Amino acid sequence: MGRIWREISGFVWWTYERGSLRYDIMVALILAFIFFTPREIFRDKPPAAVEVMEQGLYRIDAGVLEPSGDELDAAIARVLRTHEGHEVHIQRHEPVRDAAGTLLAYKVWVDK
Repeated sequence: MGRIWREISGFVWWTYERGSLRYDIMVALILAFIFFTPREIFRDKPPAAVEVMEQGLYRIDAGVLEPSGDELDAAIARVLRTHEGHEVHIQRHEPVRDAAGTLLAYKVWVDK
């Protein structure tokens, strides 16, 4: 029984040398936990690309939009159609930038 507790203690206190079989097993167990644990276990959700700020006003992350020129309205409408489940009519939109001028998102006003 003492040998079992010694093994458990070695794993808990991480006393094994690098390159040993037990060390490799511990590393494999940690990596398996990281990569195979479902995200629902931790209630982790990816950040929302669309945020409803108030009735008829949305904030859409610029990362989900990759338009050029006149395609911006179509890209915004496509993202909002996916989010809302129906067509929306865009009144206007304006860019949201940080202090350095980097485009972060768009504020979008829609008709309901």
